[in-house]
Amino acid sequence: MNVSVEKARDWLRQLFVWDHAEKQQIARAGQALGYGLDPDKFVRPFPGSPSNTTVNIAPAQRGGGLGKVLGVVALLGTFGLAGTLGMAVLDKLKSGEQNRSPAPVQPKAVEQQPHEWEVRWKLGPDGKWQTEVVPVKP
Repeated sequence: MNVSVEKARDWLRQLFVWDHAEKQQIARAGQALGYGLDPDKFVRPFPGSPSNTTVNIAPAQRGGGLGKVLGVVALLGTFGLAGTLGMAVLDKLKSGEQNRSPAPVQPKAVEQQPHEWEVRWKLGPDGKWQTEVVPVKP
């Protein structure tokens, strides 16, 4: 099973490197065309010289399973403790604010707006239609 995973990773690495090289090639050709130069001469990284690019990718290191698990547990424990302490501080501050009673707020009297409207259309003296919107009183 590991052999097929390694082959797939290697294939993906090669695909990403090829895609990156193609994007650079297109960008160089576009820049050359923008400057009025022949884009065919600028598709290679160094115009006029046949150069090869070698990309070395170090293999991923394996191991350290228990150490990684313990590290993650310690990290989560630290953040959990910090979050708990932070919530305790916020709760203390919040309870201090609740002890002070603010002045009671008196509700404002609100006029009740009519819910129904009547639209009247009439022909004006200039021959154009005019509208008039009038509230219908309940």
